[in-house]
Amino acid sequence: MDSNGQEHPTATLERLRVLFEQAPDACYVTDLMGTFLDANRATEQLTGYTREELLGRSFLKSDLLPRKQLPRMAGYFAKNAMGLPVGPVDLGLKRKDGTQVRVEIRTCPVAIAGQHLVLASARDVSERRRAEEALRESGEKFKILFEEACEGIVHLDDAGRVLDANRRTLEILGQTKEQILGKSFIELGILDPGDVARFLNHFQQVLLGTLSPLDVSITNSQGRQLYLECSTSLFRRPGGPRGLVVMIRDVTERKQAEAMLEALNRDLTSTVASLERSNQELRDFAHVAAHDLKAPLRGIATLVDWIAQDAADKLDVQGQENLALLRQRAGRMVRLIEGILRYAEVGHGDPSVEDVDPNAVVAEVLEQIAPPAHVAFQIAGPLPTVPCPRVHLVQVFQNLLSNAVKYLDKPQGRIEIGHADRGNAWEFAVTDNGPGIEERYFQKIFQMFQTLAPRDEMESTGIGLAVVKKIVQLWGGTVWLESEVGRGTTFFFTVPKQGASPVPAQSSALESLN
Repeated sequence: MDSNGQEHPTATLERLRVLFEQAPDACYVTDLMGTFLDANRATEQLTGYTREELLGRSFLKSDLLPRKQLPRMAGYFAKNAMGLPVGPVDLGLKRKDGTQVRVEIRTCPVAIAGQHLVLASARDVSERRRAEEALRESGEKFKILFEEACEGIVHLDDAGRVLDANRRTLEILGQTKEQILGKSFIELGILDPGDVARFLNHFQQVLLGTLSPLDVSITNSQGRQLYLECSTSLFRRPGGPRGLVVMIRDVTERKQAEAMLEALNRDLTSTVASLERSNQELRDFAHVAAHDLKAPLRGIATLVDWIAQDAADKLDVQGQENLALLRQRAGRMVRLIEGILRYAEVGHGDPSVEDVDPNAVVAEVLEQIAPPAHVAFQIAGPLPTVPCPRVHLVQVFQNLLSNAVKYLDKPQGRIEIGHADRGNAWEFAVTDNGPGIEERYFQKIFQMFQTLAPRDEMESTGIGLAVVKKIVQLWGGTVWLESEVGRGTTFFFTVPKQGASPVPAQSSALESLN
């Protein structure tokens, strides 16, 4: 300070010099031709050149700038020469090490000691430019995703007015963007009356932070009724108003399919109930009819016995044979009625599935059918426990074993029972050395009332194998046979293991019988 309290010019210059040197931006002074006259440390850091290397060097004649930018820079110096400031302008700067940076330059003409000079500042904006470019690319990607999305997207303000909508939204509504911008969904008049209150409540809940999807019904401008699923999200801009983004999905086809499925389920439930009633009525009728049919048949058999006893001395041989034939036919009719009832009852009553020991079942069946002495039975190893209703397994073995015994035609009969593990099922086989069956009858014998021998020669109802097939299929198993005429037949059937899927028929002989 001098005696008048004013700062000495030297001190002022020193302070200005310190500010110049410590400035965070590159600061430098050039003449009107762009020659460096002074530069601060930030300029050295920005360009990679020392102050000494820069002084006397021209912006326009050095390689600091790409060649294509030189005309622009010359124009800026021309403006400075006319006393006009320039900037900010964006330029590419080539550093001493060859790397390039983006700089933002400002220049201002000044007069120092009567000389016209240019005071300039430069700032490295490379990172900012990269961020802006990334933001621009992100915005372009978002715009593409927004417009090309398969679902409708609507941007609303916090009052529910449409700010923007993508192409899919316009397709759903059947309107142009100009027709919906600035309007709320209520003002568009597309919501069904019953959904207006629900939509308003949903809108308020979203503003309060509660997010949940909303299904609404609309009628678009083409008069089509559509069902939409709306998912709404709240977003806030820093320091700006709140907004809403609504994702709109057209679920009309799904709703129609659900309605159709619901109607079909109602019809199916009604049909099942009706069928169950009909089945129960048929079962009741079958039992009543069977009882009413068997009663006169038993009466006929009794009358035949009385006639045979009372007129034994009056009937000739032919008469005795006719009475025996009548008794036989009546007995066959009773067994036929009982067989039909057994077939009809398979699958009803829901017998419980349990782990059944086939060894005990076979022993029980053999005791019941009491095979003649000339028939030998063999079980190839202990049979495995299987999951099924016990009463069903008894019926299957009873029919297969009784048929095998009934049709044996050899002096020494042989019946073998074996099994094999088929992975997801147990396979059983009943093999006999009887007359065998021609291949053309393989399917026929599993049909109701089908027999291969005349009934007067071999008593049979023709129902036993049909019962076997129905029971095995009820388990999810399969039944089939292999046979050679004159040598015998093997009947196979499978029982799925616990939780296993149905098993296709195997066409090979059982390993355990080899």
